Amino acid sequence: MGFHLHPSPALHRPSRAGGQSPCGQRGLAATFSAHPGFESLRLSQATPIRGLFRAGDRTRTDLPSTIESAAESARRAVDAGQDYLAVPK
Repeated sequence: MGFHLHPSPALHRPSRAGGQSPCGQRGLAATFSAHPGFESLRLSQATPIRGLFRAGDRTRTDLPSTIESAAESARRAVDAGQDYLAVPK
């Protein structure tokens, strides 16, 4: 697979006895780390279903998977939706 999870102490803050986080995770936090070739696995905003578009940090935006990528993906999905509905921009 094109990604790995790695420890991130800043994201894992134990709050219960025994070092367990409130969501039940131990040790590894879901911190994304991209590797060469991962971009080709990311999907575009278009889907096979007419009128349905996807958005999120894991879609193809030419940016790393970050909050900025998610915002750009949302902008692209909205633009695609407006084009589909022929709404003037």
